[in-house]
Amino acid sequence: DDEQEIPVDQLSEIDSSIIELLVKSGFETLAELSVTKTQELAEIEGIDEETAVAVIEAAKKQMENMDSV
Repeated sequence: DDEQEIPVDQLSEIDSSIIELLVKSGFETLAELSVTKTQELAEIEGIDEETAVAVIEAAKKQMENMDSV
């Protein structure tokens, strides 16, 4: 079940400053991010709703890509 353990900092397509905010907010894996509600991410200072949607989509996409390897 390795794909569940992809660290947040492996998230491609997302700015490193955003990744830093996610990590500081306690997110550790892409699996966590992929099931997080947009509103919850948007509450983090420095992340707006648009960014939150992009982060969640990127996490889901990357996990799907890992599944197919």
